[in-house]
Amino acid sequence: MRIPFPLTLAAQAAATLYLAGAAARAGMYRTGWRRQRRLRARVVSIGNIAWGGTGKTPFTIWLAQRLAAAGARASILTRGYGRPAGQRVLVLSPGASADQARRCG
Repeated sequence: MRIPFPLTLAAQAAATLYLAGAAARAGMYRTGWRRQRRLRARVVSIGNIAWGGTGKTPFTIWLAQRLAAAGARASILTRGYGRPAGQRVLVLSPGASADQARRCG
């Protein structure tokens, strides 16, 4: 299968813009314009550049349950994908309902 030329150009342009943005962001950290934040807790990042459907949410729930069963306190931070609520930050208490979780995204 041959990819149409305009589509190839569009993909190359998008990749170039992404790489330029990533390089600029890395440069801001390197020069001190942006600062890293250190947390007083261990962090496990679950995710990748792939879009949905890779099993991140079920794995995150499984891992949090395993950590809790082992006596560790686990928190899940999300960006609120699909959140209908307008607040920038929402905090759920342990044992929150599925409806409450949906509102947080």
